[in-house]
Amino acid sequence: MFETHPGRPVDGPESLRGAPAKAAMKVLKGATPQALIALDLSLVDRELERFLANLQTRGRLPCQPELVARVRERSLLRLARHLSSTPGKRVRPLLALWLARAFASPTRAHDDDVLRIAVCVEVLHAASLAVDDVQDGSAERRGEPALHTVFGMPLALNAAGWCYFAAIEWLGNDSLQTLAISTLARCHEGQGLDLSHADPAVQADLFEAGHAERLAFYDATARLKTSALMEFVSEACGVALGLPRSVVEAASNALQRYGRAFQILDDVKNFVPALSGCKTYEDLEQGLRNRVCLHLVESLDAGEKEQARLHCLQGTFRPFVLKHRNLRDALACALEEGETLRTEAALLLKETTEGRPGAFEYLEALLDKPLVELRGALLERVPARG
Repeated sequence: MFETHPGRPVDGPESLRGAPAKAAMKVLKGATPQALIALDLSLVDRELERFLANLQTRGRLPCQPELVARVRERSLLRLARHLSSTPGKRVRPLLALWLARAFASPTRAHDDDVLRIAVCVEVLHAASLAVDDVQDGSAERRGEPALHTVFGMPLALNAAGWCYFAAIEWLGNDSLQTLAISTLARCHEGQGLDLSHADPAVQADLFEAGHAERLAFYDATARLKTSALMEFVSEACGVALGLPRSVVEAASNALQRYGRAFQILDDVKNFVPALSGCKTYEDLEQGLRNRVCLHLVESLDAGEKEQARLHCLQGTFRPFVLKHRNLRDALACALEEGETLRTEAALLLKETTEGRPGAFEYLEALLDKPLVELRGALLERVPARG
């Protein structure tokens, strides 16, 4: 029905965007979740093209010299295009269109405000990943060279910050802009907590804390760092579409669980070279940053916990973890946690979308299926407990 390649236009969206409600309903009626996702991807892609085209003129000086235009292209515009050239699953922007279609009306998914929210969250996410790669020293992102390895660290950081401001400005609504700024602050707060694992004093505090406190620290970090942008989508769509507060809160609660599930399963994936490539074992350089390591340390007796603490402080934590007899149990425990959170989130969303045909099936294809596939790939290498 629709072409499913995320980077190419599909039949239907152009006529849908400005189409009368009856015509739009005819196109949408009977469409499968996969077809709707393909349609929505094309709408997001086209809105992103509009955003990038707007950057060409944004902030330009009157009678701008040709040299300034050429350097602006090299130092800003090509980096902004590079950020969006290797998209992931575009989960966050598609959530905006889903919320509009499921809880307002099918045609509201193509409203200008909704599409602007979708592009804003996608650009904020892509720019935050570029910053994250610099801070973590990662050379690769989504199978491609990270932005800072292509253009250098100074230009990458500056362009990412520039994209933050441009994406927030793109919203064109004071309330939404305030919400986006608050969300971005939460993301950076979470990133600060995550980066603090490189501080020996923080690692010492974590080893001295109890298991429950360490898990709570991880959960707070993951919610701020990973889930905040997902929650932003539900809050922003609530404002733009006037959705009931009960719907916004239910969606936010489910999405923050999905965000944490993604983070935990990503931690497990960090131990599987076939799935994580050059990022394999990256987290182990910073001790208790990874959920698997938290469970491993908790499984140790007092003497081994002291050994683990010393290995962490001496920079030899990675070989200690990889050779430990309890590693497989720790991996299985984290895997089980990720699956539990995924199930809780799916149940919440199923209950919220009851009586709205196709709403849960769309989300299942967008959110649930990729997690199940990831878990299946992990189970081949990390057997479940028991």
